[in-house]
Amino acid sequence: MLGLRVVWSFAIKNIAACALLTGVMATFNAQADVWVHEDANGVAHFASERIDDRYVLFYRSPGHHIVEFEQAGEARATYGKKLLPRLADILSREFGKGFDDRNLRNMRAFYLTFPIWNAVRTELSWTHYRNLLRVSNPQARQWYMNEATTQNWSSRALDRQIDTLYYERLLLSGDKVRAKV
Repeated sequence: MLGLRVVWSFAIKNIAACALLTGVMATFNAQADVWVHEDANGVAHFASERIDDRYVLFYRSPGHHIVEFEQAGEARATYGKKLLPRLADILSREFGKGFDDRNLRNMRAFYLTFPIWNAVRTELSWTHYRNLLRVSNPQARQWYMNEATTQNWSSRALDRQIDTLYYERLLLSGDKVRAKV
């Protein structure tokens, strides 16, 4: 458990440092679970992207810790151990809102789906990745990830495309060029 606390403390400091380095005053509002930032030097958009990048890393780190240390490299915890509810209780008491067992499941799934950090597209936010985790087909997931990046889809647009099975419809239409990963 101590290792996970260290990971979270490091991640929070890392995000705050990123905001300071880019010239943006940033504070974390734990009640609303959002970063509030003010434009200090006209770089708010850039800083916001960097903060999103760090936020994705921030959520991947506990997933890594859960899988590699708490579950000894296994995809799932031992039956009956109630690992995630127990971790959620500890982290919620220490860090506040945003650490329920559903979020920890998302963090674990994110690490299992994207075990190599360099395979993660930093242009996408945590909300984009939560949407991508719902796609079970790895080729479809990669296609949605590429399209979201190149077409600059918002997380809502990505969610809509996944819900309407856009990739699958392209495959059925015979448009193999557009459906290429």
